[in-house]
Amino acid sequence: MAQPHRLGSERSAQDPVTVDDLKSELSQLASTVQKLAADQFGEAAEAAQQQAANKVSDLEVAIRKNPTQAAAVAAGIGFLIGLVLTR
Repeated sequence: MAQPHRLGSERSAQDPVTVDDLKSELSQLASTVQKLAADQFGEAAEAAQQQAANKVSDLEVAIRKNPTQAAAVAAGIGFLIGLVLTR
């Protein structure tokens, strides 16, 4: 993880802080925040994909164990969707 950066840490105490300096440091801060957010989003997306893959695998196993029940559930869901769409 990146080291914390203090505002104006590269300047001496006698140098005045300019608007350009503040803009530059704000830009660096925004870039750092964007990178951290992208990393966290990427990790969350990977975890969600893995969890979805596990659920699909579990569903496939359940369908193979009980094909008649799975067909009945699918027909029931299709019937309900048909009722909703015709109204």
